[in-house]
Amino acid sequence: MIMMKRAVPGLWCALACGTSAADPVEEYKRACEVPHYEVLSVMTHPGDLRPIDWDAAAKPCRALIQRLEAETDASDEARLALFLAKEWLGDYPDKEGRCTEIGQIVEGLPGNADALFEWSYCIDDDDAHMALLKKLVEMGHPGARARLVFMFEHSGDYYGIPPETLAGYAEGFYENAQDVSQRYRAAQAIYKMALDTGDSDAAEAIQNRLIHDHGLDALDYSPSSRNESLGRACAVHMFAMDLEQELCIASLAALAAEASLAGEAIPPGVLLHMADAFEHFEYGTWSNGPKPQGAARLAAILDAHPEPLRSSEHLRVLAKTAAGWAERVVGLRRALEADPGNLRARCDLADALAFTGALDEAASLYKGLMAAEHPPCRAGDALGRLANRTAGETMEMVTVGP
Repeated sequence: MIMMKRAVPGLWCALACGTSAADPVEEYKRACEVPHYEVLSVMTHPGDLRPIDWDAAAKPCRALIQRLEAETDASDEARLALFLAKEWLGDYPDKEGRCTEIGQIVEGLPGNADALFEWSYCIDDDDAHMALLKKLVEMGHPGARARLVFMFEHSGDYYGIPPETLAGYAEGFYENAQDVSQRYRAAQAIYKMALDTGDSDAAEAIQNRLIHDHGLDALDYSPSSRNESLGRACAVHMFAMDLEQELCIASLAALAAEASLAGEAIPPGVLLHMADAFEHFEYGTWSNGPKPQGAARLAAILDAHPEPLRSSEHLRVLAKTAAGWAERVVGLRRALEADPGNLRARCDLADALAFTGALDEAASLYKGLMAAEHPPCRAGDALGRLANRTAGETMEMVTVGP
């Protein structure tokens, strides 16, 4: 992220000047977690690229570490606070050193939920790890509840916990989320559980709640705000919660229709979001699979735009919607005929040619892209993957952007 200086008001004297707190762990939270989440509060969407000065946010935490390390007869609680602060700032580069330290602390604080929670990361046995997490949940540890919610979101496994109980944990996590990314992740877990248990009312409720809480129904699509608004409406989270038709496709269709009525090409930024949306439709997100109906609707929007108004970028994105790779090659060649300087079309054509087995031409395109300034794909990596291929051998080659 871009860095800038940002003050963290109200923290320095209380957190860095040496005033001892009754509970060292609470002191750690005020010195390390509070400044971190305060600077994150400028983000109103998980994809925001707001300027944040992480160094300034970390200063109270580093001051706490310095003071605790200077204590010659530290209590077990102070040792735990020091461990948490160092862990927060990533000062334990390897698992062995981290687990040795927290293991010694747990010996002195065998009933401390915070210490046990950190120790749980060191347990390799799945059954023992889950047993400890459940024990910590019974002790009321919020981190343990959040981890169970995250584990469900990733795997769809309830781990023997009643669905209504886990849904309650997710609801509490949503309400008490400390940053917007946590809020979105909690919403996805709630939605996934609602679908899994057949509770359509709960599924619709969390969809509406997320839309309302984050102003997704009042996004500004005027030129100055369009890119940011489309970034929110077409974010992968919307696809994970089945909101892409209502938010993303509806806005893309409206903008395409607006351009058509004005006798203009679809703006390049809108086309980029269309390309991203098609990727989500074609390959799915982490929580659901491909959505062919959405892909077909997006293709129809592109195909409906008058041919004389189709830019090279329009032809590139339209080519990506073709059912077969041979058809994509044809469409991408048309895009490059319209604008030989379209580097994205060159990247896509090289990938499509590599997939179909036309290795010599693909290699030539990749080499040209490597010589270009700021190519939009990792052409060198893709070229390296061609080394062990045989001409005519087909396999999927997807180039990941830088």
